[in-house]
Amino acid sequence: MAVNRDHAAAQFTGATIAQLANLLTGQMHHPVTDATGLTGKYDFRLRWVPEGFTKPGDDPQPTLAGAIQQLGLRLEQKKGFVDMIVVDHVDKVPTEN
Repeated sequence: MAVNRDHAAAQFTGATIAQLANLLTGQMHHPVTDATGLTGKYDFRLRWVPEGFTKPGDDPQPTLAGAIQQLGLRLEQKKGFVDMIVVDHVDKVPTEN
């Protein structure tokens, strides 16, 4: 994946939709899960403009969600449960077990 000031691109070769979901999780800062049921491996390229980097008068470029739609996929926002690790306290000096 390459991210520039005004555009981003990612090239996938033999990638699963789960791998795409992993990239989307990092880019969107929210968990993204694969609910497509697709199990194959695919070659594709995504090109998009990061949110907030479009300027008036620029040629319209797709956002990340728009680039996903060009692949024939759709992102749906849903509420659900997410596994997480919570650190409730830290000792400054380690103690014996």
